[in-house]
Amino acid sequence: MSVAVESAVEVTRTMLAQDGYDVRLERALPGELHLTIIAGPEACEECLVPKEILSGIIEANLPPEMAGTKVLLTYPAESH
Repeated sequence: MSVAVESAVEVTRTMLAQDGYDVRLERALPGELHLTIIAGPEACEECLVPKEILSGIIEANLPPEMAGTKVLLTYPAESH
């Protein structure tokens, strides 16, 4: 896994940890980053914004070498 991908996942993980969520990297393909959001026991259900908003935030915070990468998310309710 590249340093850029690791950095992108860690920034997302840090951001969501405040609300009780974790992030798992599922796949990193050229131009795509697939992440699964995992709800912890203390997760704030109201704090998780719609996927389109969160993926946009993550994409905006990707390192320059990942510019143009599409972030695809799986939310807790979809991962069962």
